[in-house]
Amino acid sequence: MIDQRLLLTREAVRDAWHRHRDVPGPKLYTADFSIDWQDGLHNAVEVKTEGFQGDDVYWAKVARARSILAANGYPLRTVVLPANAAHPVRMNSRMLKQATHQVRAYLTDELVERVTRRCASGPVLLRALCSDLAVPPGLIPVLLVSGVLSADVAHHTICGALELSLAYGDLDHLCLLEGVEK
Repeated sequence: MIDQRLLLTREAVRDAWHRHRDVPGPKLYTADFSIDWQDGLHNAVEVKTEGFQGDDVYWAKVARARSILAANGYPLRTVVLPANAAHPVRMNSRMLKQATHQVRAYLTDELVERVTRRCASGPVLLRALCSDLAVPPGLIPVLLVSGVLSADVAHHTICGALELSLAYGDLDHLCLLEGVEK
């Protein structure tokens, strides 16, 4: 940050730290993680928990780092995770992550066809879909992550009252970061 450049290796960070160790104030900023999207774009991500977002000095440092990161092709996204462990983003992200590992085992052409027929006329509640098709609720996250079904999982927990629609392969409903981005 003090050199107004992106440091990509531990050695570069160490060298910069030693070069500026006598300079008072913040010298370096490290984002919590980065995302490399399939389309070649990148994001740096700063994550805080609700209630522990940091003080004005901290956010001034982040603001200085934001322009440096953006100039180097890493726009900074700020995410504040809800403190409530029952918040939909926190609850659903765990289930959806687990479901990504279960797609091959549970997603069949026959299941997709049955779900597609049942949901063709419009949205349906999760409990009704499971009852009508005699499928366990644990299969719904598999159908969500595979793009068979869509739901507002950033704002509603995956439960019997969740409204489901056909996704037709679209995965936009899985953009959970946008649900907590500030």
